[in-house]
Amino acid sequence: MALLTYVLRHLLVFLVFLGLTSTRLWDVVEFNGFDALTVLTAQGQSPLPIIVVGIDDPSIEQLREHWPWPRRVHAQLIDKLQAEGAAVVAFDIPFSNTTTTEDDAALQQAIDKAGNVVLMASLTRQNGERGNLWRRVDPNPLFTEVGAKVGLAQIEFEHDMVVRRFPLAVDSFWKEILFHLQRINPGVDFDSTLQQNHLIRFFGPDHSVPYVSYARVLGHGKPLPPGTFDGALVLVGRDTQGLVDVGSAQSDMFATPFTAFNGKLTPGIEIHAALIHNAVTRSSVEEAPYWIRASLLLLVALFSAFVPRQFRLLRSGLATTGLSVGLVGISYVLFVYFNFWLPIIGGIALAITSYLIQALHAYVDEVRNKSRIRTAFSLFVPTAVADRMAEQSTVLEPGGEELELSSMFTDLAGFTSISEQLSPTQVAQLLNFYFDQMTEIIFRHGGTVQGYLGDGVFAFWGAPVPDTGHRSKAVNACCELVAAEDAINAKLQALGLPAVHTRIGLHSGMAMVGNFGSKVRFNYTALGDTINLSSRLEGLNKRYGTPMLISAETYAGLTEGKKATFRCVEKVRVKGRDKPVEVYTPCADARVIELSHQGLDLFLTRRWDESKKVWNALLEHAPSDTIARYYLNRINELQALPFIADDWDGIVSINEK
Repeated sequence: MALLTYVLRHLLVFLVFLGLTSTRLWDVVEFNGFDALTVLTAQGQSPLPIIVVGIDDPSIEQLREHWPWPRRVHAQLIDKLQAEGAAVVAFDIPFSNTTTTEDDAALQQAIDKAGNVVLMASLTRQNGERGNLWRRVDPNPLFTEVGAKVGLAQIEFEHDMVVRRFPLAVDSFWKEILFHLQRINPGVDFDSTLQQNHLIRFFGPDHSVPYVSYARVLGHGKPLPPGTFDGALVLVGRDTQGLVDVGSAQSDMFATPFTAFNGKLTPGIEIHAALIHNAVTRSSVEEAPYWIRASLLLLVALFSAFVPRQFRLLRSGLATTGLSVGLVGISYVLFVYFNFWLPIIGGIALAITSYLIQALHAYVDEVRNKSRIRTAFSLFVPTAVADRMAEQSTVLEPGGEELELSSMFTDLAGFTSISEQLSPTQVAQLLNFYFDQMTEIIFRHGGTVQGYLGDGVFAFWGAPVPDTGHRSKAVNACCELVAAEDAINAKLQALGLPAVHTRIGLHSGMAMVGNFGSKVRFNYTALGDTINLSSRLEGLNKRYGTPMLISAETYAGLTEGKKATFRCVEKVRVKGRDKPVEVYTPCADARVIELSHQGLDLFLTRRWDESKKVWNALLEHAPSDTIARYYLNRINELQALPFIADDWDGIVSINEK
């Protein structure tokens, strides 16, 4: 029955991801992987003799003509390129309307003389009574009558407005260019069947194609080297990186896979160059069909269910990581060597989700185990509590009183992994010995052990008997607990048990203390924000790699000599508490305390480069210092942000325990 439930759970995860990866939204997610592969494997430039003649800012200035330029200017360009030996001249510029008779005749004559010109057709949207209609706009018949070829300059977008696919049109602009080139040079071979099932393999970001300024071709500026256009496929279009208002220039800029990495758009003429490159070199990428993607998800689900059959935090994590790396490797090999794109983000997400679900179930099992341990140890009652109950029978009555106390929570780091490696008898043996040692130290410093919470201890000072020195006693006890760890571990290892590492949180304040159970079963404990915060501080040790944290309220009650053995760590706002708290940790090295204080002051005043130097100096003095590494990471993250709010005060909000 348990096996059936296990299989059904993984089958449900598979079906959820099968449905999720069938959506358009997920297609956008998967294309991030395609974009990364494109950028990672890009050649940088095309081996084909493609040259773009760009209509750029210098050309606008040097030609001193208003846009659209008179067609006699384009006629001059064609004559110049034809004289220079260009194989084909293709214009990504509309020539649909009629201008002056002289200009149209000049362009017509140049096209007729060259015999190698390709013009573009476009689609325009018209609003009609029955909705929006798309109408094709072809060049003026004057130019096609004398031999100009025409192709539809259509560019396809994905849902995220990024160009990745070949256009649908049978007479696409790029095809007509190559067909025209093939008529001139029959030896040219290319794949004319490419359509939307194929993706564009961009050979580089914007301006990866050689560019020549339009005006420079016409003799303005530095002369071009002889033979620049000999046998070249010349594409004429707008170079709009710096040009923002030449006709429809802004609409002729497109996002490509490189845009997410460099933030730049690519001129439309370069998109056509990439299409030509893909067709001639046969380097376009075929997208994996849906049945292959579904099969991949099924295989990942089966792997996640049965390869790491019995969940272990490290082993299962390594298996999931290995599977993810393997999928990345397979996708890379298929992309590079077989021109085949296999989307894998869905498979990786499924593997991680399966791992997290298994981890959640393991955590629930751990909580249940801790609960059983907690029930077993609830029979133990501190001596001070028993004495007070004997003196005051009212203690058995539900209720309590408000007292000032210091509350401590401890926990064993990695208890889940430890318990997995031991039998139940060994776990009980370990915890019995550990609690004995902890309780002895706590009692010696006048503390009250309220209970054993799984693998941790909840204790407090200042109740049931009020004590004005509870802060110092609590701190001394906690410091001794940290110092005793080596001795405790030595004894554990002598018993054949693994070493343990304690994390401690300590906070002082007001709390309700008393019996919050019933007449039948008493539960002498402390409740309130003070207790909750001490528990949060214990969990914060994981953030800093520290064994012990105390709050500023506890720190304030120490003698000056004792304060000198602590260093400030950070001011944080923990979950469930609006007021921030400053936390400290023990430190016996005066130099570390001094450098830590300097580094923290510089950090809070946003002098981050200076703060880095101090933290690095601290690491040179104490290479294992985890707090210095924590602040170096924080500074790097802050410096990487595009902006920092003016009211930034360095206080971190911690949402987890």
